[in-house]
Amino acid sequence: MLTHLKLREQTRRSALRSLKSSFNFKDRQAALRELSAILQQDREYPIGEAAHLSTAEVQALVPVTVVDGYLPYVRDSDIPEPWATRFAVASVGSTRQLNGSYACDWENFLILWDQEHARLIDALEDLDDV
Repeated sequence: MLTHLKLREQTRRSALRSLKSSFNFKDRQAALRELSAILQQDREYPIGEAAHLSTAEVQALVPVTVVDGYLPYVRDSDIPEPWATRFAVASVGSTRQLNGSYACDWENFLILWDQEHARLIDALEDLDDV
């Protein structure tokens, strides 16, 4: 099941990158259709115990670990699915600590998730108008 979730999130990230970087109408339409299909999968076939949680709810659920001499971080094991996989896929290539990711990266991810989702919903409404 987690393999399917990882593939879903990789596809989401790829489509979002395509949507942001392409000025070609057909490429953008294809990316929007793919993102629409992923949103439908998220609704109809949620994966993970926290699939129903908002970013605010999951942020409140995940503790930030503070250790003297280190930047605050979140433990990978404290992030419930599907958010752990979403964050991992979105953070490929980011620096991190051995036990987890920097708290500021986690918080930025959640902020960007909400922003991307709002822009996507607007874009999908425009797609329906075309």
